[in-house]
Amino acid sequence: MPLAAQRIASSFPSPRKFRFGQVPVGHLNSFGMPECDDLYRQACTKLSGLGGQARNIDFAPFAEAGEMLFSGPWIAERHAAISKLLNIDHGDLLDVIRNVLSGAARFSATDAFAAQHRLWKLRRQIQTLFEEIDVLVVPTAPRPFTIAEMMEDPITLNNRLGYYSYFANLVDLCAVSVPNATLGNGMPMGITLLAPAWRDHVVLDLAERWLPDAKARLFDLKEYPKAAS
Repeated sequence: MPLAAQRIASSFPSPRKFRFGQVPVGHLNSFGMPECDDLYRQACTKLSGLGGQARNIDFAPFAEAGEMLFSGPWIAERHAAISKLLNIDHGDLLDVIRNVLSGAARFSATDAFAAQHRLWKLRRQIQTLFEEIDVLVVPTAPRPFTIAEMMEDPITLNNRLGYYSYFANLVDLCAVSVPNATLGNGMPMGITLLAPAWRDHVVLDLAERWLPDAKARLFDLKEYPKAAS
């Protein structure tokens, strides 16, 4: 192991015991594919075998924050960013992208501040939660969709794919996704480990324990912990 990696390993030892938040069974949402929920529960059982102490968490604040990314005024932020580069009304954009960005016009400055205030409250709830757990474990995606399904309703299904991830940036979390298991149809499913920003070493250490054969690759990432947030 390179000397730099050895220093990082000694700076962030992986304790045998850790606390992880899990989504309660009744609150899991695989959008019609319960097999995905089963794989997630199996992953939580495996984490317990690695020394994890499971705690059911209220996922509602995370889900609400994730919904705000596309139903709230953050659409206007993306509109402002891309409009400097492209003509949104007449430029060479996919119709689905143009339709999403066109929703920016319905938000006022008052809406933006109201949503920001609500987001701050959600952040405080989530910060309090992380005083009781070291990491939050969620499915990387609720379920897979076929290309044909995505083409038929891209906005709805894209939102569903991000159900367990879209909130991360808005509430200032770092995350790493790792493989978990394979569905009966052959599609792989993963889990995502989340922690507050700048605690990259926490999720990377646990990812290393989950996938021991990825040790060298994860150490390379831990040499630059801030870059992974």
